[in-house]
Amino acid sequence: MARYTFAQFTGEVDALVQCQRQPDVLVGLIQPLLSRLLARRDWLDDRYRRPVPGKSYTQYLLHTPPGEAWSVVSFVWPDGATRPVPD
Repeated sequence: MARYTFAQFTGEVDALVQCQRQPDVLVGLIQPLLSRLLARRDWLDDRYRRPVPGKSYTQYLLHTPPGEAWSVVSFVWPDGATRPVPD
């Protein structure tokens, strides 16, 4: 199987977002793409896996298409840190 890249993922998601406006439908369409991307542990460059020293967590904006209709963000917590349960 050919390697599925982050660029392919974002391109496919952007195409879906442009033609489908119902969030519940989009989730169902994007889920298999995200699963395919996450099946490869090396999809995310190491520089986006590192916390910034002294911060409780680090946030990296990985992708925002023109129009900013959606985005991909990476959150990194340092070793031993905990995160609150979201509401």
